[in-house]
Amino acid sequence: MAQIRVMGSDLDDVRAVLDRLLSLVRADPGLTAGPPTELGMRGPGRRMVFELLPAATADAAHTVRVERTDTPRRAPQRQLALPAAGDRP
Repeated sequence: MAQIRVMGSDLDDVRAVLDRLLSLVRADPGLTAGPPTELGMRGPGRRMVFELLPAATADAAHTVRVERTDTPRRAPQRQLALPAAGDRP
């Protein structure tokens, strides 16, 4: 996964660039953008980051369904390491 970071001292410029980048990425069917997150920044300004992933291809997307035809066996009863208190000689 790649991360795209947009940083700047002007809050409006950072938001405008981020909005433009996200619209370009979302227009490409081969990419998927995660939600933007604001990171802490010392001093004035804004630091935003979002994740960028390749989109899943049609070949990679599949569903598997399994139907069980046999009856599961019951697990064997476990024996206690020591006999119960009333069973002692």
